Amino acid sequence: MLLGTTCGDSGSSQTDTRGLECAAAIEGHHVLVYGDEGDYPAKNIEQLITNIDNCILECDAFLLTLGINLDEIIAETNTLDRLEMLRQAYVRILEKDDWKDRFKVLSNLLMNLYDASKPEIFERGWHNDKFAPISYINGLFCNQIDDEKLERAKARMAEKLDQSVTSTNQVCDNADYVIHQGKVIDLSKINVDDLRKEISLTPYKAFEIDNLRVFIEKLLEQMINKNCMRISFSERYKSIINRYNAGGSENEDYYEKLLQLIEELKKEQVRSTNLGLKKEELEIYDLLIQGKMLTKGEEQKVILAAKNLYQKLMAEKDSFLVVDWYKDEQPRKKVFSLIQVSLNRDLPESYDRVSFVDKTNLIMNHFIDMAIQGYGWGAA
Repeated sequence: MLLGTTCGDSGSSQTDTRGLECAAAIEGHHVLVYGDEGDYPAKNIEQLITNIDNCILECDAFLLTLGINLDEIIAETNTLDRLEMLRQAYVRILEKDDWKDRFKVLSNLLMNLYDASKPEIFERGWHNDKFAPISYINGLFCNQIDDEKLERAKARMAEKLDQSVTSTNQVCDNADYVIHQGKVIDLSKINVDDLRKEISLTPYKAFEIDNLRVFIEKLLEQMINKNCMRISFSERYKSIINRYNAGGSENEDYYEKLLQLIEELKKEQVRSTNLGLKKEELEIYDLLIQGKMLTKGEEQKVILAAKNLYQKLMAEKDSFLVVDWYKDEQPRKKVFSLIQVSLNRDLPESYDRVSFVDKTNLIMNHFIDMAIQGYGWGAA
């Protein structure tokens, strides 16, 4: 049995060893029993129940450090108020990645131990008041519980993000759109002020921010796949998250930085159009200008160089883009020569010999990388 995997990956590659202490060793739950039909495992139900109680104690102690008091939740007699307290506990845990990962390790382990103890645990009449609230919050993390208020909050955030949905048959092939939940997203139609208002008004801020983060991460993944030079946006996103998790920024500052990032991604999505480039040409352009300080006139020449190079590569694509073409010296030399000749003709004089060689190799290596990994316009 895997520890801490009741509702999938907790989001952390490292299992917290403190979470294992409350379970001792899971192998200790079984003893070998000998009979006529050979050896088979039997449960050590007493040890299981002891480990369950210990795991509840540790989970309770952890939640107290976050200001979540299970005794107060249990003591609440009004069902609706108790459910709201459970929602707020869930949202509180969502605030920091470390908190979320720690709770998942502990609560998933608890649910695994509980499942392993069935049906004997029922026969023993075992009961622990704190098991139910922990189980409920775990169910929210595992999407096993449909909470109407949280679903409405999620729907409001989705509505703000999906106002830019476009039918796939209405999308121009050259447009730099993003697919989210099977839908085409035009970021330019997302109203960041509406997102800001929704976050400021919701009682479940961390929950809606968590959904917004899922959107941003999918967005970044797809935008970087279309242009490798956008990796800086991903690095900035990680910096925002890491700084917040480390306690380096307040909640409002954290939310605002995420919204500012979306604003910048909106501008990035239309940059190819503003420069008069296809999205594939924009990637070549970005590779060519990396590390260069250019005048406006030189930038225009690089734009032309990117356009011409892309057009030449596409015109010759069928003649060399076969499976594993990059492994064959002849097509590899042909591609390199094409890049070299095209850039030599179009790049401005500010690209000296060293810079020209660097850029030629950079474009060639990127073209090969796309072919090896099977993505983008350079894939066979």
